[in-house]
This record gives sequence, C-alpha cells and structure tokens, in this order.
Amino acid sequence: MSGLSSGLIDHYLADLQRRLRFDHRLAARARADVEEYLAEALDGADTRAPGPQAALARFGSAADMARLYAEAALPERLRDTLRWLVCLVVATFLFMRLRTMAMGLADGGSAWLALADGAGFGLGALLCGLAWRVGAGPAAQAGRLILWAFVALAASAAANLLRAPLRLAADASAADLALLLASGALQLGLLIFGAVQLQRMGRHLRLLA
Repeated sequence: MSGLSSGLIDHYLADLQRRLRFDHRLAARARADVEEYLAEALDGADTRAPGPQAALARFGSAADMARLYAEAALPERLRDTLRWLVCLVVATFLFMRLRTMAMGLADGGSAWLALADGAGFGLGALLCGLAWRVGAGPAAQAGRLILWAFVALAASAAANLLRAPLRLAADASAADLALLLASGALQLGLLIFGAVQLQRMGRHLRLLA
C-alpha cells in the first residue's frame, strides 16, 4: 500500500473514531470493521481490487459511517442507561429508608425538605417507569425522560442528605455521622457515574439528530 493510500485510509479511520469518541468501545469496533474491510479490498489477490479512494467511496463519508454505527448501537445504549437508572431508583430508595430509620428523619426536620425528598423520589421513579415503557419507541423521548428522572432523583438525594444534618444537629452520634458520610459518598458516586452515562447518551443522540 502506498504512502498516499495509507494516508487517506488513516485519515478516514481517525475521523470515524473521533466522531464516535463518546463511546470508546463503539469507536474501536467501527474502526476495526472498516480497517478489516479495507485491508481485504486493497491487499487481496484480485488485481481488479478497487483503489483506496474507490473503496472509501463505497462507505460514504466518515460522518455517514459514524451515524450508521451510532444508530445501530443506540438501542443497546438506551437499555444500558435504563438499567443504570433502575439501579439508581432502588439505591435512592434504600439510602432514603436507611437514613430515615437510623436517624429518625421521619420525626421533625424541615417540612419543605421532606416534601422535596418524597416528591423527587416519586417523580423520578414515575419518569423511570415511563422511560422504560417508551424505551423501544422514539429515542429522543426516552432520552428526555431519563434526563428528567435523573434530575428528580438527584434532587431527592440532595434533600434527604440535607435533612440528616438538620435532624442530627442537636444530638449527633459518631455512628450517625459515619452513616451519613458513608451513604452520602456512595450516593454521590452513583450520581456522578450517572451524569457520565447521561453525557454519553446525549452525545449519542446529538450525532443522530
């Protein structure tokens, strides 16, 4: 393969991988597939094998190829995000119940925070159910439901975490503080991981818009 041919192909593959960089596994798979096809097309024994420009023309532009791979991978991306969202709903509920029972959050504290805590969780769980129901439908609609479910659950988690220090201000024990810090750190980690998943899903959807 000539240097010019190699340069054209390397540029095409790099452009394809760059457009799919929001999903490293998808980008690597797309590059490997295209690279394998081009190697077979250009290095085969058939003397009538197309040149690099003709072979690349069969694929279309790197943007078109990236869109095809992203479209094929979108259902799996949505399923993975929905599974994570269900796990977040369950984790939020468990942390909420744990802190409520261990720290007596059901008694006293800010009524507004209690309302935000319960309403945020209920809304998040409802939107999660709706997103799961329409998961096989329009991707943009499912994506919006997932986003708002995440926002509602994050608000619920924040309200629940704020209720605990207010409730424990008078008679906090070392065990209560340890529980608050440990559960808060775990929940924060889940939310950060979720934010990363949402960012990837958003970039995936924008590529297909």
